[in-house]
Amino acid sequence: MTATKARYCVTESFTVATATGARTFTPGAVLSLVPEKAAPFLQAGKLQEVVPEQDARPQPAPDGGLLIPYRTATGRLIYLAENATAAAQTPAGGAAFQLEELNLLRGATPETVTLAINVKEVFHNPTLQEEGNTTNQRGNNRGVYADTPC
Repeated sequence: MTATKARYCVTESFTVATATGARTFTPGAVLSLVPEKAAPFLQAGKLQEVVPEQDARPQPAPDGGLLIPYRTATGRLIYLAENATAAAQTPAGGAAFQLEELNLLRGATPETVTLAINVKEVFHNPTLQEEGNTTNQRGNNRGVYADTPC
């Protein structure tokens, strides 16, 4: 009988010895391990268990559009929304992103993405928009802001 494996997300880099040599795992990698092998890494804070969603299939939003639950590399639950109507129907405290918003975040630092998720959770999914008067880390004359109510 084979042991049941669970999925874990790497939260801090670590190296293990394998039959083919040393292997390094970096943050964001998702591993499938038996719980006994994962335990020491969980206790050391190097892994976090990825909890599967009860139903990760696309869900029709009541007033139109699709919401697709998605677990980020850092284990945060977000929703991919087909349109603004679907994004507005995200469960309370959830962060929904439309394709245009994800394109704005392309190349952003992990800290910036985390901030975007936090803003969407707190202010119930304001739309991220492009701002043309700032310069980002790549030197592009482009920034992102959220249309929050304050």
